[in-house]
Amino acid sequence: LPPWVLINIGNIYFQNNDFEAAEKNYLKALENFLLFENLEMKNYGLATTYDNLAKVFLKDKNFDKSKDYFEKALEIRNTSQKIEDILYSKLSFLSLYIEENNFQEVERAFKEIQLFYNRQTKRPIQSICSDSMIVLASK
Repeated sequence: LPPWVLINIGNIYFQNNDFEAAEKNYLKALENFLLFENLEMKNYGLATTYDNLAKVFLKDKNFDKSKDYFEKALEIRNTSQKIEDILYSKLSFLSLYIEENNFQEVERAFKEIQLFYNRQTKRPIQSICSDSMIVLASK
């Protein structure tokens, strides 16, 4: 099956809490994306697949493996230089840190995202981060 079909099948399994079947389909998709010759499509598919695998391991509370996959996705997205893709990857780490109850890392990641966004767009998002940190602190 084409890798995007495998991703969609994996997503269905994921939504139905069958994380083992989801992982199996994501790993098959990963193998297929590695065969792509078009580097842009290959990297887009690999980053998506790594994110999905990270989410599987996040659900399983395997934080180290989840972080490894999120890092692989971010590494690929950094090469694309697409701000929205890089932000997506950086934001993915927040879900990891929140699941770990590591609010020091949440705060650090927020600041990193804020700095990255401000540098790339020349528009501050300070109020968004400040409001979000107030919500997190109240939990």
